[in-house]
Amino acid sequence: MHKERRGLNSTSLIRSYNIVSVLQTIYREGTCSRARLTEVTKMSPSTVTRIVSELLTQGIITEHGIGESNGGRKPVFLKLCFEKLYIIGIQIRRDQVALGVSDLKGSLMSKRSYSPYSLEPNALIKELVQEFEDLLTNSMVKKEHILGIGVAISGIVESEQGILLQSVNLGWREIKIAEI
Repeated sequence: MHKERRGLNSTSLIRSYNIVSVLQTIYREGTCSRARLTEVTKMSPSTVTRIVSELLTQGIITEHGIGESNGGRKPVFLKLCFEKLYIIGIQIRRDQVALGVSDLKGSLMSKRSYSPYSLEPNALIKELVQEFEDLLTNSMVKKEHILGIGVAISGIVESEQGILLQSVNLGWREIKIAEI
């Protein structure tokens, strides 16, 4: 049976997918030219150039050396600025919520944990959002430099839609974790 996905054709979703594809390719290759990005991602040269320009301006990638020419312009190699890309980890337990931010090399930048005031989903999530904001402020991480957030929570999760179907430990049912 075919599942329909909402927003799959939206411009912002496609743009986000393209940016992630460029970043993943540079990550896998170590250093990579714009021509190689075009080849691997199957994007047009103008799309790759626009994304690369944006990522260079944001300081997420940097130019890193010039290659040998094969008859045209010499390729300029690009690499990730690992110290400007971050991953957030969150663990939600009955007695404690823990948050951490690390760079792509795995270096822990900052962490914090606290005992939740309430296990009621809306109250816990509101508290978690505030702790998340404080974590970013203290670690001086900008939201736009976060590549992803992983949430560890005990229970049955429908991962494709990001829904916690049931957590006996927390007493939660049908919570849309991904929308938070």
